[in-house]
Amino acid sequence: QDTTPLAQLTKDFGIYAVKADSPIKDMSALIADLKQNPTSISFAGGSAPGSMDHLISVLPAYKSGIDIKKLKYISYDGGGEAIAALLGGNADVVATDASSVLEYVKSGKIRVLAIAAPQRLTGELKDVPTLKELGIDAEFTIWRGVFGPKEMDTAAKKYWEEKLKALAENETWKKEIEAKGWVGEYKGSAEFSKFLQEQNKQVNELLTSLGMNK
Repeated sequence: QDTTPLAQLTKDFGIYAVKADSPIKDMSALIADLKQNPTSISFAGGSAPGSMDHLISVLPAYKSGIDIKKLKYISYDGGGEAIAALLGGNADVVATDASSVLEYVKSGKIRVLAIAAPQRLTGELKDVPTLKELGIDAEFTIWRGVFGPKEMDTAAKKYWEEKLKALAENETWKKEIEAKGWVGEYKGSAEFSKFLQEQNKQVNELLTSLGMNK
């Protein structure tokens, strides 16, 4: 609320992954386990309780009628550390952004159960079903963008919006984001602001169910 959204540049999506040899074979099995005992599965994420990876973790359970306050979430300083915890046997599931897991998928160390995207991705994750395919009506977009200060001069806002739009159309930039496993999606200030307001409803809904909404 204390910033001026200038542009969204890329998008990513939440994923749910387990070790390659995990007894959890698919998302349906995970949800079944959680329904039987919500505390039986530990989730690792690369952000603090109440922030992005935590919300991604609880989203399928919330949509499946499970009391998400009972879920076990362990926070780490970044997706890489969360995946290391998963591989080290310190968590059962990792919930983070899709681009963070690509190298581990390639090496066969983890299996991705589902992705919180509107449709399947391409590349390494092309065979991963979406939550909606699995009967869970949910998606979670992870955006990356640029913001200015709240009281931003109109001329400065216009200047940066134009520069960021030019960046989004630059071929070198496009190659860079593709190398990182991101999806380029430019939104100008007005469109980005509208999207953030809509996603904020989803965030508040989940935080309320977690008992974390102040």
